[in-house]
Parts: sequence; structure tokens; C-alpha cells
Amino acid sequence: MTLLCNGILSITHRKFGLAVNDFGNSWRDGNAFLAIVNSIRPGLVDIEGLRKASNRTRLETAFRVAESELGVTRLLDPEDVDVPRPDEKSIMTYVAQFLHKSNEPRLQADSFSAIQAIYDELLTWLMQKTQYMEHMKQTNALPMNYRDYVALQNEFDLKSEPYHRLKTLIESQSMVGITDEAWSHLNSLWRKLESQVRKVFLLTIFCVWEEVE
Repeated sequence: MTLLCNGILSITHRKFGLAVNDFGNSWRDGNAFLAIVNSIRPGLVDIEGLRKASNRTRLETAFRVAESELGVTRLLDPEDVDVPRPDEKSIMTYVAQFLHKSNEPRLQADSFSAIQAIYDELLTWLMQKTQYMEHMKQTNALPMNYRDYVALQNEFDLKSEPYHRLKTLIESQSMVGITDEAWSHLNSLWRKLESQVRKVFLLTIFCVWEEVE
């Protein structure tokens, strides 16, 4: 539920500016369904051209195109959603199908849980490393010896792969279970550690040169 909600809300807000706050009334006008269809295959439906259409016309368009073009089984009809209190479980069940229909090759191999695991592991590592580097600075333990610096740089380079993997997914606006706020937090830590590693490099090289002279 959390990953599904985060992924859908992130896509509809970041790319289409829609305020989708639940799996009930937020879906009644059909715009959120249209947005999901276009997030998977841009331009498949004309969202702007349907702005003045009725709720049921937008819903019918989204359901019909999703089934015919994306292979998403039609579990809902417009009259099921265009009601005062749409059934949230029914909408969630239907929307969950879209998670398997992305045309992003990398995303096909990554379930939401796998992406979340990559994010969690990288976040934990970044928090530990930035705190460690802060501690080293505060205790005047810098610069470190060259061997320790190389080990740190190698570890940072190794973590670049999952970082850039996540970055590519976020920037391509694929449906992933990571909110804008969560990505901003991780990205900020990455930049901070990147800066810390660069400073350690400069200090280490300076000390090596002093020893040589």
C-alpha cells in the first residue's frame, strides 16, 4: 500500500501537477487515470484535450486505452468511479496493474520492493558515512592516510551504481515508490558525502606532497 501510494502520488504530482491524496475521490474525474496511462507511454491520451470533457468520458477513455494499448485488464467502469464515494480497494486493485506495464526496460526488472530496498540500503550507508566524516573532522582525525582514502574512494565509487540507477528512474519520471521528499533527502546526503570525499582527497594529497618534499 505504501509503495503503491507513494509511487502513484509522486508521478501524478511531479509530472502532471495533480493533487491525488487518496484512492477514492481523487480519481473520480478521471484525470489521475489518464496521467498514469501517459506516464507509461507519453502522449497515448490527450489530457489537455479532455480537460472540458465529462468525468465519465475521461474515465471511459482511460480505461479503454489502458486495455487496448497497454494490456491493462478493465476492472472498472466509469459509473463505478464517478460516484460520491468510490471504492478505494477496487481502484487500488486496478491501479496496481499499471506497475507491471511500464515500458522502462530497467523498471521491468525492478519491483517496487526491490527499488525500495536499494533506496533504503543506500540511505543507511550515506547517513553512516556522512556522520563518520563529520566525526573525523570534529576530532581532528583528518587527513587520513592514503590507504584509508583509497578505500573510502573505492567504496564511494561502488555506491555510485545504485545511486545513478535511482537517479535515472527518478529523472525519467517512471513509476517508483520514492517520493520527491525522500529522493531530495538522499540526493542531499550524496552531494554532502561527495564534497567530504573531495576534501579528504585534497588534504591527503597535500600531506603526501609534504612528505615527499
